[in-house]
Amino acid sequence: MYFPSICVDNFFNNPKEIREFASTLDFYDTSVIGGTWPGKRTKPLHIISPNYFELFTRKVLSLIFPVRLNGNPAFICDTAFHLIEPYDGNGIESGWVHTDENSFLAGLVYLNESIDSNCGTTIFRPKEIANRPINHEYKNAMFTNTNLNKELLNDKRKENNEQFEETIIYKNIFNRLIAYDATNYHTQSNLEFFGSEPRLTQIFFFRQINSNYFPIPESKTIQL
Repeated sequence: MYFPSICVDNFFNNPKEIREFASTLDFYDTSVIGGTWPGKRTKPLHIISPNYFELFTRKVLSLIFPVRLNGNPAFICDTAFHLIEPYDGNGIESGWVHTDENSFLAGLVYLNESIDSNCGTTIFRPKEIANRPINHEYKNAMFTNTNLNKELLNDKRKENNEQFEETIIYKNIFNRLIAYDATNYHTQSNLEFFGSEPRLTQIFFFRQINSNYFPIPESKTIQL
């Protein structure tokens, strides 16, 4: 593990402008851009707006690396805006506990001004040391085969999730950023939220970070 979990309120200086920017973009489901996640996402923001991408990634990394002293480390990052529609009573009851594979640091910024604060993010740990996510084939099929039995999928999701216990629950607060080591087990909290407004976030995945300094390994050098 390289990074501690981070929670920063009032992350953007101008969050309403960021939300307005997101509202001008097209969102696509997994049938168009691939993936195994609920809802819709924009195309990668480094393609849509390179200038925005540069400022956003610098701002995130500045929470961890001393930018004014050494500058940002070299990195590879995927980031996009993400919409999840309110629950209609017919879907999967909540998220699948998982890790973000092929990433070092992951997270999101909540961008709803008014929404059920319980539809945030939960971090987990295995109940037993050897526990790992299971039933991948059912999770993947959920996004490619709309004819699958919902009860079966919920049973497989519960079987996966019951291997883990909650350690941190982040509320969905407007303009709150959370970031965590991508090896942490996590999922969206309470996808069964109701209302007329979709859950809007900006998600990010740092696939690679080239640095001689990482917070958790650094702390391990102090023998206490």
